[in-house]
Amino acid sequence: MTPIEPAKVRPGTKLLIEGSVWSVVEFAHTKPGKGQAFVKCKIRSLRDGRMLEKTWKIGEMLQTANFERRNCTYLYSDDDGYHFMDLGSYDQFMLTSDELGMATRFMQPDTEVIGSFFEGKPMSIELPAKLVFEVTDTIDAVRGNTSTQITKDATLETGVVIQVPPFVKVGDKVVVNTETGEYVERA
Repeated sequence: MTPIEPAKVRPGTKLLIEGSVWSVVEFAHTKPGKGQAFVKCKIRSLRDGRMLEKTWKIGEMLQTANFERRNCTYLYSDDDGYHFMDLGSYDQFMLTSDELGMATRFMQPDTEVIGSFFEGKPMSIELPAKLVFEVTDTIDAVRGNTSTQITKDATLETGVVIQVPPFVKVGDKVVVNTETGEYVERA
């Protein structure tokens, strides 16, 4: 655990608060005309996904949570959750959809991910920034719609619907930004 001032907190910072690990989602640094400056943060529990708003005065010290990052592979999902394997030790672990959040939209078996572990316990995973998916359903482009500003819906093999240019057809492979869920290019 490393101490950090509230003014240095940014989105994605992992904090240890009362024995639980929280991730900063949003923050706002405020300096009122009268009184002491403070930082107001929206934080999310990495264990159960709960959201809280916390306020800290400048000068207070917070504790950051030190994570161990390991290479892992996504194996499969079932009713219990999503199963992964640590590529270093070959140990398997499971995370729930609440713990994974939006990452579940782009997970395919055998995808390599980075697992974040706190005190030996898996807390979250990080997908590669870009992944390739096959388009399983989309409408055909309308002749004459060649403007690059026009997009259409396309369903990917994971079931996610994204916006793609009109020239993308069923069976094409596309590169998707996993952080934003946006089309990048044809593979």
